[in-house]
Amino acid sequence: MSLDPVEVQAPTGPEALVAWRLDVLQKVFTYMFAFLAALLLIEAAISLHTGQWHALPALAIAVLLQGIAAFARAWGIHARGAVFTVAACVGLGFGLPTLGFGLPIPFVVGAMTLTLLALCVGQRFALGALGALVAVMLASASFVCFWRAPLPVALGQGQGILDPNHFSNWLRVITVFAAVGVAIIFAVGFLVQRLEEAVRRNRHLFLNFEQASRDKIKALEEREILQAKVRRANELQVMGLLSATVAHDFNNLLMVILANASFLKNEVHSAAQESITDIEGAVERATDLCRRLLTLAGERVSEEQIADLNQIVEGELPILRRLVSSRVTLEWRPGPPLWVKCARTEMRQALLNLAANARDAMPSGGRLQISGKLTTRQTPEASRPRSYACLSISDTGIGMDAATREKIFEPFFTTKGKTKGTGLGMTVIAAAVEGQHGFLELDTELGKGTTFSLFFPSVNERKSLRPPASLAPTGARGEHILVVDDDEGARRILTRYLEGQGYAVSTASSGVQALALLRRSEPIHLVISDAVMPEMSGRELFDTVNVERPELPFLFCSGFAAGMISGQALEAGHRALLNKPFSQQELLEKVQQLLDAAHESNVR
Repeated sequence: MSLDPVEVQAPTGPEALVAWRLDVLQKVFTYMFAFLAALLLIEAAISLHTGQWHALPALAIAVLLQGIAAFARAWGIHARGAVFTVAACVGLGFGLPTLGFGLPIPFVVGAMTLTLLALCVGQRFALGALGALVAVMLASASFVCFWRAPLPVALGQGQGILDPNHFSNWLRVITVFAAVGVAIIFAVGFLVQRLEEAVRRNRHLFLNFEQASRDKIKALEEREILQAKVRRANELQVMGLLSATVAHDFNNLLMVILANASFLKNEVHSAAQESITDIEGAVERATDLCRRLLTLAGERVSEEQIADLNQIVEGELPILRRLVSSRVTLEWRPGPPLWVKCARTEMRQALLNLAANARDAMPSGGRLQISGKLTTRQTPEASRPRSYACLSISDTGIGMDAATREKIFEPFFTTKGKTKGTGLGMTVIAAAVEGQHGFLELDTELGKGTTFSLFFPSVNERKSLRPPASLAPTGARGEHILVVDDDEGARRILTRYLEGQGYAVSTASSGVQALALLRRSEPIHLVISDAVMPEMSGRELFDTVNVERPELPFLFCSGFAAGMISGQALEAGHRALLNKPFSQQELLEKVQQLLDAAHESNVR
């Protein structure tokens, strides 16, 4: 549900009164036009019966003027008020010489005119209209009394004051009308003034109500956005836990497959070795998928090292060129030394995923540009700007519209169809970048290509990224190794790896059983333990062993990532981590390193 902001229009002084006056004036003009038009029709019917047509011209002119006042909406309020005043003057000018001042109808119409003008147009305008009406009445009085024959009027005794043939009677009537008109105008003006004062006093109340409404709507929108983020975070947390659990169990199976393929490779003929090589390749791809799942779960899939981003990209350029195909031109623009603390495996995944997406966005070919630079950025989490190493990957492909851009980092969202993508690529990239304390920016427009910018905190250390030289296993020196894993297949493979090199091996299926073996009199020189086990995890086993035998080397060997056992567990001496699946060579190298380090420590 989305909330649209509600526009609250509060009266704001003169503007609101002008709008209100215009609305009332429009309605009054329309009603008066309808009334006069009906009166004209009635008078026409009477004239047909009596043959007296002298009243129709004046009435017709008044109706015409009133129609202009009612429907000329493009005119200003004062222009329409002037037309309304002229209509009243025409009515008085033609009606009074015929009716005299014995009938109140002309004066009532004049009083209504003044009231409406004072209310809808303004006090000054109404006083001007009063002056015009008085002038018309004086002209009518002069015409009746001095320029035409006297009207035959039948008056009773004491009614001489009503005789319209005497100018003095007209003066009395006009004086009374003028006084009443002034009283009406100032009374209506007083009411309008009070209304304006009330609006001004309540203006802040209306404005506060408007601001409160906007604040409430904004708070509701922010609350809905926050709830959506919480729901998304919960979904990702559950998905991450499921992914990590699946990856852990699947890595155990992959290790068994890889180990048995390696054993068979040395025992079968050359024709079958090709099939075994295919199995090893499939295991490698499955391992990469497990690493993606672990990255999605927020786990480390390799140890962080101080590295130059330029060296990482240059090391992957041959693979990237083969990946993007000959249709796409790959340009690499290295920047100054970009020293960061990162995980090489995760950086490799990010580069491969972004390059593959760029290739798919350019089906007819194009240019893929990778560039590095140093920049200073201010993030909401930091109190001040800091230096970042930026790696930008730009393509000249089809770009993305707003809808795609909004969903691109959602798990399982893909534009490649169900048969060409899992929808985990961008989610894994975002998780990997955030896991290395960086952030990602996207710049894209439909038809104008896409640029992903990866920002990582720069460091000052200048250490080479080159991995340590491979050690050739020299064989056992009578060492006894304890293998702890809840998976029977993993225990069997580890035992076979180690016994084949001459080590004595004991196995345990749980941390509790391992403690019992360690507390016996038979010496144990090294513990190899899975990180995730029932009853007692590998980390809990290590904590106990570290108290009882702090000098004992300990090798974590798990399908989970380093995030489960990072920190003090790996910082202590003679500790290491090996991610499943791994080869026999990798295991023996780690075992030899730990045993040699422990031996040197004992000698000192």
